[in-house]
Amino acid sequence: ERTMSKTLKGNRLEITKFEGKSNGERVQVEITDKDLGGTDGLKATILIADCKFAVIVVNVPKIKQINIANCKRCGVVFETAVVGVDVTNSQSVDIQGKGKFYNADLDKSESIKIYATKANASNMTILSNGCYQPTTVILLPAKEDEDVNEGVIPCQFKSLFVDGKWVTSPVEHE
Repeated sequence: ERTMSKTLKGNRLEITKFEGKSNGERVQVEITDKDLGGTDGLKATILIADCKFAVIVVNVPKIKQINIANCKRCGVVFETAVVGVDVTNSQSVDIQGKGKFYNADLDKSESIKIYATKANASNMTILSNGCYQPTTVILLPAKEDEDVNEGVIPCQFKSLFVDGKWVTSPVEHE
């Protein structure tokens, strides 16, 4: 039996074991300033763990960091994560930062989609390690009449010994 919980431990809010239905019906979890128990959002972290078929909406203007672990088929929407977002051992997770976030660290995760604003793109670093599928990055325009910009971060690289040194580049699939 899964026990869903939203627990504040010091400066960390833990969102665990929320689960919707596999037919596509998602459970929605909203996080507000009230859930932080008076903790300044710039000092608070959110851990989202062991969730399936869930959408987590962070309605706090600025949060320090969001950690997502062992989640499947989840979405996380937030305004600003000052440090960034870490995703570990997760599959089919969509992350949308409507404001700023500077880092997205992806570790042993598959089918990750990152939605960010075009304005934030030049400030963002995406690190991936042990991800077996490419990560999709979708940059959302500031105005409706602008185009969405979509790109893929490769998960496979090749290294060749060229002119006395190793040269590494992404594998391109035709």
